Order: sequence, then structure tokens, then C-alpha cells
Amino acid sequence: MSNLLSRSQWSEDDIRTQVVYRWLRDIGFEPDQIFLEFSFKIQVGHAVLRVGTERPVKDGYLRPRTDVLVRSTDGKNIMIVEIKSPNESLDDTTKAQGFSYAWGLRIHEGGIPPFVVLCNGNQTKIYDSLTEESIEGECIPLDHRYVKAGFRVNLDNDDLRVETLEKFVSLSPDNLIIFCRNQVEYRMSLLKGDDPSSDKKYIPILYIERQKAREKFQKLLKDDQKQAILITGAPQVGKTNFMCRSVELLLEQEIACLFYPAISLPDTF
Repeated sequence: MSNLLSRSQWSEDDIRTQVVYRWLRDIGFEPDQIFLEFSFKIQVGHAVLRVGTERPVKDGYLRPRTDVLVRSTDGKNIMIVEIKSPNESLDDTTKAQGFSYAWGLRIHEGGIPPFVVLCNGNQTKIYDSLTEESIEGECIPLDHRYVKAGFRVNLDNDDLRVETLEKFVSLSPDNLIIFCRNQVEYRMSLLKGDDPSSDKKYIPILYIERQKAREKFQKLLKDDQKQAILITGAPQVGKTNFMCRSVELLLEQEIACLFYPAISLPDTF
């Protein structure tokens, strides 16, 4: 049993159940207000992804989830708690993870929680989820502006969506690749299809690789002196197909890239 072990031997799950959960119950939260390993959704472009699934990243899903989410009796988020084992420090990476989850919850899941709490069983840190400033002491002051506002944070949705994406994309290489895959899937949908009889320009099952062109393209990509590569050729020789396949190959190698067909670019671009 974990309670027979020294604190240094506890796992994250021990900290969650033996320290954080008990603390939340002791200060008055009911079980139906405390959510362990809560998964949530985040919007990436026109796609909505669910955070907190064991499906692999290549399927277009984010794998992390909040360790503990605390809500008010009317379903509004109050705080998230990110938990680490006692031998792990509450460093900037842990802090960034907590803030990214807090902001991600704003769009679809009950509002941005005003507070982010980090705990490893030996140390606890409390932060303002909006300003990212540390809140000194062992508790949140009763005169804190979020407490006075009923634990609500009000922000502009558009600005917040941009900020949320920035935090998620910058959190890890996996998140950046997920963002790129969804951007490419959405933008390429104007050109890509599975039905050979459709009017789509890029039908993957009909694509025939041009090996010499591919080798030259790969060589140019590796040249750090090249800031732009121009693909030229007569009409209907396969330039669009070549570029679509090139982007797919880069993403298969987990190389970040974006795709914009000319039809989707504004006249002032």
C-alpha cells in the first residue's frame, strides 16, 4: 500500500490520491466537483481534437490530459492541478504544461480555470492562469480579483483561441506536428480525393512518383542557403500532385510544414 511507503517513494498516482484529493475534500469540495485525469477538446483550425486519449499522435489526437480539474457546483472551472512525483521538480516545463491545459479548457470545457496548481508532494506552487504570476503563500487570498469575480476569467474568444494554439503548439514537437497535420488535411481537402472520377486534382492511389524530381527536391530542401524552391513545368504535368505528395512525405517524417493552395490565399497575399 502506498501509505506504507515513504513520501519519496510515492508515485504521481499516490500524490493525486493521498495528498491532492484528500486536500480538496478537506477544504470542502465534493467528489462530483473533482475530476481526475480529465480529457478535453481544443480547436486547431477547423478541426476539434480531444486531449486525453491513448490513441497515437499520428491519428491526430493529443495524448496529455489534466491530472486534476476542480469545478464549482454550477460547472465552471476553478483550478487545475498538475502532479509530479516527489523526485521531479516543478520546473518551467511543468508550469508551461499547466498553463497550456488551463487555456485549452476555455474554448469548449467550462471556461479557463483562474488558477493553476503544481504539486509534487513536497512542494506546491499556485499561479494566476492569466498573468502566469506566482501567488505567494499556502492559499489563495480572499481578496484576489478572481475570487471576488466568482472565480471567473473573461477574455475575448478570438484572442484566446490564438493564445491557446500558441501555447499548445509550443509545448512539444508532437503538438506542432499535430497542428501541421490538421492544417494540411484541411487545406489539401480542396485538391485531394479518393474517387478517381471526382474533379479533385490529387488522387493518392493514382499518384506515380517521379524519382529524379524527388531526389532533386530532397537535395534542395537540405540546402540551408535556399530560402525558397520554385517548382516549374508546363500545365497538367503533375506539379500540384508532386507538391501534395511532398508535403505528406515530410509529415510522415515528422518534419513540420504547412500547405496553402493558391485558391485559398487572399488577393493581397
